[in-house]
Amino acid sequence: MPHATITDADFRRLMKAPSPGKYLFFGDEDYLKAHSAEAVRKVLCPDESLKLFNCVTIDRAGYSAAALRSALVPPPMFTACKAVSAVITFDDLKQGEVNDLLDLLADDGLFEYNLLMLTVPAGGIDAGSPKRPSALLKKLAEVLVPVRFDPVSGARLREWINRHYTAAGVTVTPALCDLTSARCGESMFTLASEIDKVAYYVLADGRTEVTSDDIKLVACEGGGHDAFAFANAILDRRSADALAVLSEMKARRVEPVAVMAELTRVLCDMCAVDECLEAGMPAPAICSETGLRDYPVRLYSAAVRKLPRGALAAVLAAGPSEADAAVKSSAQDYLPIERLICTL
Repeated sequence: MPHATITDADFRRLMKAPSPGKYLFFGDEDYLKAHSAEAVRKVLCPDESLKLFNCVTIDRAGYSAAALRSALVPPPMFTACKAVSAVITFDDLKQGEVNDLLDLLADDGLFEYNLLMLTVPAGGIDAGSPKRPSALLKKLAEVLVPVRFDPVSGARLREWINRHYTAAGVTVTPALCDLTSARCGESMFTLASEIDKVAYYVLADGRTEVTSDDIKLVACEGGGHDAFAFANAILDRRSADALAVLSEMKARRVEPVAVMAELTRVLCDMCAVDECLEAGMPAPAICSETGLRDYPVRLYSAAVRKLPRGALAAVLAAGPSEADAAVKSSAQDYLPIERLICTL
């Protein structure tokens, strides 16, 4: 019987008293995944010296089923269980490697004293939707507990921004919290970096209260809408605009692989919204069907209504997959993306 998917809040409650187990971190908010894993390590090993023996981390480049097994075998020292974290992207794995991982996860003997947190970066797994999980997610859920990390928005994001400013030693109003997210986007990694920059600036100026001018002067405008603007320009055949957006992303050193991943994600999401609109579904039903939040649904709906019938499918069929493959074979090269823009 597959395990039910739980939320990051559910996971935090469970980890007030960590115990051996197997968890899959997936979803779009990578900051919360990293923060949750670190919180577990701190609870298990309040003494930093214990982390050397009881907290093992395997990065994406170092992952293999053999490396993970080697990390799981040694018993913990002076703690009830050991925390093992591994970063994995299923797009990087061949089917045989996925099978090796599933076999390892099914070996319950390895998890008598291990708490495994298998982290998939945003876009690193086709998870399907909350109502219709993918076949791979269902298979993984048979051997571990999936934990979904969705982007944070609204009041919860405002509270988090306020706490981050406070932790950095400065104070803000709720309106300035909203200005911060409006300017920098809703990526918590980006927000954390930009909030720290604003706080450093304010404290260096001998103040503790943040103003709107501080945020406008110091915080970089985020790339939250770049992927949509990029996709929309391509769909409208506005090559110059698309190249301009790409140039801005280059200037911020957004990696080509990330550009293609975001572009493909937005195009696929727009296709899903388009299909729902064709079926006559209202916005709340589209949100439920696609797993998207209200704002992108409204944004994508307005965009696809302007397009000729079949335009989205034509663009998806015309080359993003080939460009993505070319980018992955030369990860620092923007040329395949530029060719895609000019071809379309």
